[in-house]
Amino acid sequence: MFSERNLFLQWLRKRRPRDKQGLYLVGDKLYGMSTEVIKEVMERGWIPVIKVEESLHRGIRDKLRKIALKSYTIHQEIYKKRCLIESFFGTTKRMFGSYLEERTEKMAFNVVFTQLALWNIGNILFILFITLKYRNNFQTVSRRGLTLKLSAIK
Repeated sequence: MFSERNLFLQWLRKRRPRDKQGLYLVGDKLYGMSTEVIKEVMERGWIPVIKVEESLHRGIRDKLRKIALKSYTIHQEIYKKRCLIESFFGTTKRMFGSYLEERTEKMAFNVVFTQLALWNIGNILFILFITLKYRNNFQTVSRRGLTLKLSAIK
């Protein structure tokens, strides 16, 4: 059975290493329990901002987990912005569902990208429609000062 951490490792290993050094990987406690994830991230030159917790009876023994803990304490301001990413994904899942039936990763990306693009186009058209329909109800500025259109009051 695959966990989120194993799926992430598979995805990370499929990717070719690129020259993007200094990127941050922000993760929760699940990623902090795995030394494999921290090792892969550090080999790519990324900075792990992963919450690592000590257990009750034993502290953090592994060197990689100690490095991740030190990086987490230094970059806590970045970790606090994780809620923005989580809320974006939560909103997207509520709008379009949390499950895709696509077989390939590329097709799944295209479906999600198209859904978000159509959502944004719909929002723009809605705002445009509202402003065109009610444009006479907005305030206008005259030479003598601010005047209200009477059609807005009716």
